[in-house]
Amino acid sequence: MNSIEDKILWHRPVHPLVLGVGGSSRAGKTSFSTFLKENLPFTTRIICLDDCVLPPEKIPHIRNHINWEIPESIDWDSFDKNWRETQQYVQVVIIEGLFVLNVPEIFNKLHVGIYLDIPRRSFISKKKKDLRWGAEPLWYIYYIWKAHRSNAFALHRRWGEYPIMLRFPGNNIFWAFPELVSLISRLL
Repeated sequence: MNSIEDKILWHRPVHPLVLGVGGSSRAGKTSFSTFLKENLPFTTRIICLDDCVLPPEKIPHIRNHINWEIPESIDWDSFDKNWRETQQYVQVVIIEGLFVLNVPEIFNKLHVGIYLDIPRRSFISKKKKDLRWGAEPLWYIYYIWKAHRSNAFALHRRWGEYPIMLRFPGNNIFWAFPELVSLISRLL
């Protein structure tokens, strides 16, 4: 039992390798995922949760405002369709969005969880300038921050550890890219 062979950790490659990129609104999830896809030497596809939202009239409201910050805003049938169509044709799947790290429908598919952190001040500043869905009231911006922080690692606490969990500061996420590519290469 003391030989080097006994100490080697054997790894069975996974296909596809599923990366989850989560974090609060404006943390850089989409930019990071796109950069990763464009620079990985593997066939890669991104499933963006923003592309799987329900029509606004089907999303619950908070104080007469559409509540985009809850998993009930996602069209899970659309997500499942994207998942089925994607996983059989690529080596790497990146699932990117707010709920990647806190809903079992996604969490249970992940091999690697990547959390992009952003300081509260940066989040508020960026979110005030974010007009993709119109100007958000200040109370809702604070609600987004609180909702995200209270749920960011819910599954990590409830359902166990990821095989690999990486946490990067959202204002400087690209410094670790070479190590991340190396890690992905070893897992495939």
